[in-house]
Parts: sequence; structure tokens; C-alpha cells
Amino acid sequence: MKNISIPIDIKKHVKRLIIKKITVWLAFTAVLFILILFFGERCFGRLGNSKYGLYAVLLLIPIFTTRVYKLLFDRSFVGKIEKIDIKYSTDSDRSFKPSRETLYTKETVYFHIKTNEGKVVEHKAFENRANPHNSSKLYRVGDTVVHIYGTRFIQIISDNSESIICTVCGTANPSSENKCISCGKSLKIDIK
Repeated sequence: MKNISIPIDIKKHVKRLIIKKITVWLAFTAVLFILILFFGERCFGRLGNSKYGLYAVLLLIPIFTTRVYKLLFDRSFVGKIEKIDIKYSTDSDRSFKPSRETLYTKETVYFHIKTNEGKVVEHKAFENRANPHNSSKLYRVGDTVVHIYGTRFIQIISDNSESIICTVCGTANPSSENKCISCGKSLKIDIK
């Protein structure tokens, strides 16, 4: 297994992000618990013992709304792109009142990555407006990719690429840069 040397600023960013998600989850759960404690008997008193099952289901809601469960299943990995799936869909700039003028084609790119442990992982690389000239230059089958626990984007390590994708914000940066031009986080990730 290859070791990933993660820069300190990205480690700090991931820790802050995890603490923020867990804090929001705990606050949401506490508010829901207090509401159940004070108003549960009044709202669900006629249900008898089945109300406790309903309480348990209600207390599971914060786990899914805050997406804390993603922290449990996310892992850092290094691998190679085996297959690329590109899916197109229609989206709108305005979700509250879409019209024909605000519709556009959205491109979602999925990588099938074979990790060094031999697992094949499907990872949503990115989604944006469909632009055939932009995204195809960033990745190829056989490129080495790195995903860091807690970040949304994967970094593609390719010798012939002229840009590097930031693992924190997803901005494409020139390969000569050491820091992201958008968020200021480190771009260079060492694989040993």
C-alpha cells in the first residue's frame, strides 16, 4: 500500500470540516430530542409502546439530513482510473421556478478506480455544465488518482496534464502552482 503524505493545511481543513458536521448533527439531534421530550407525549400519546419506535426513527433523521454518515464510509485511497462514465442530465439555474431560458445540460463524471488494495471504487469526480473542451483534458484512463478522507474532490496525478484539481474546492489550477488560486490550500500531494 502506498502512503499518502497529506499537507498540514489540508489536514486542518478536514478536521475543521468534520468538527463542523458533527457539531451541526449533535445540535440538530439535541433540538429534536428536546422537542420529543416536551411534545412527544402530546403528539404521539395514543400510539402506546409503538411511539418509542417512532422516536428512534425521528432521531435518525439528523444523521441523514446532515450527511454525517458519509464520514463513516469515506476513506483515503490511491488508485488508477479503469473506466470513465459520463452521464448527462438537464438542470436549471433556478430550482424554485425553472424555465426554458435557465435550463442547461449538466455533465456528471464518475471514475471507476482500482485502488492499490485491489478494490474497484466508483467515485463521483465532479459535475458541472457540459463543456466538451474543458473536462476531457483533465483525465484519462490509466491516470493515478488520490482521494483524501473528508474532501469532496479527487486529485489526478498525470505527467502530461497541464492542470491540477484542488482536492478541497475542485478548482483546476496550473500544474506549476503549489497553492490553489481559489482557496489557497496546498496542491502537491506526495505518494510514497
